[in-house]
Amino acid sequence: MFYASALPFNFAKSPYFSQHSRALANSNLAGYTPPSYNRLRTTLLAQEKEHINRKLQPIKDSWREKGASIVSDGWSDRQKRPLINIMAASAKGVMFIQAIDATGNIKYCDYDATLFINAIKEIGEENVVQIVTDNAINCKAAELSIESRYPHIFWTPCVVHSLNLPLKSICDPSEKSPQYANSKWIADLLSDVQTIWNFIVNHGMALAIYNKYSKLSLLRVADTRFASSIVMTKRLREVRSALEKMVMDSDWKVYRDANIDNKAQEVKKCVMTDSWWNDLDYLLSFTDPIINMLRVADLDSPVLHSIYIMWDTMIENVKKIIFQHEGIDMVGGNSIFFDTILQILESRWNKSNIPLHCMAHSLVPKYYCEACDPNCAYMTNKCCASIR
Repeated sequence: MFYASALPFNFAKSPYFSQHSRALANSNLAGYTPPSYNRLRTTLLAQEKEHINRKLQPIKDSWREKGASIVSDGWSDRQKRPLINIMAASAKGVMFIQAIDATGNIKYCDYDATLFINAIKEIGEENVVQIVTDNAINCKAAELSIESRYPHIFWTPCVVHSLNLPLKSICDPSEKSPQYANSKWIADLLSDVQTIWNFIVNHGMALAIYNKYSKLSLLRVADTRFASSIVMTKRLREVRSALEKMVMDSDWKVYRDANIDNKAQEVKKCVMTDSWWNDLDYLLSFTDPIINMLRVADLDSPVLHSIYIMWDTMIENVKKIIFQHEGIDMVGGNSIFFDTILQILESRWNKSNIPLHCMAHSLVPKYYCEACDPNCAYMTNKCCASIR
């Protein structure tokens, strides 16, 4: 059935396939006739749609009680078509609204605004609290149009995307940027990381030697993934011992061709240089607070009320690591490199900070009373009750 019908193998992982197979095996279905092609695409499809709508109704009902957030993101499918996903997130969960093929229209703010307005009408303008998108220029322009029409609806830039952008600026600074001189060493370091990865993965002998000493594969992270350069660099650090054994292996001497040998020697030089690994460790250490905040913000739980304190704590941790590395006093000292990183982070915060962050932060009870239990249900302590 799978091979003759060219069914995707992932279908075997579907819980519905397993449930269906068990039902057939454990039931007396003498004379049972499977549904026909026409019944599947008409009657049964309509019944299933009605069933799904009934299951979604509690989520829709929650929109009237506590409001909903419209969440949108763009991506490309296997045919490279630009698609825009629109979802509604609420206290009851996330509900998919639609996916739009935006071929030829993805960069136009008026087109994006029309999509969001249609979503607002479907959900109900009185139920929508905010629209969450990335920080693209067309999204910002679209939201200006929406805010003029619906003043009560906030535009909230995605926190995770807002953290990924400064990471990109730190790891791949533009030559025209004022931070380039102080962070060029990071770009050079990550270029070496990419060179090592490319050489090993694209040369069968090198990959075979590497696999002799490591069970961990070298990660290939798509550019669309957040913090892709840091993820790849972390994996390289984890397999340092295997890389050192690889370049010292007797089979490594097979590279005698001029062009290949130059790359092989470049890889060996990086892997066997302690100062190169020290720079890599330093990069991973001061970007770790940013990565940690990115991971927390990317969870399926409410974090809007914590954005202020998370940004402040993250910057303070970055400062502490850089100052300790440079041997500078935290109170009266000054670091040119930290000033460069701080400028990048503050620039991004200023572009992504909105009044909704401030309002959410101001409603956290623990900031009003030291005796308030952070896990309080807002009514167990008198201070919490008074704030409520």
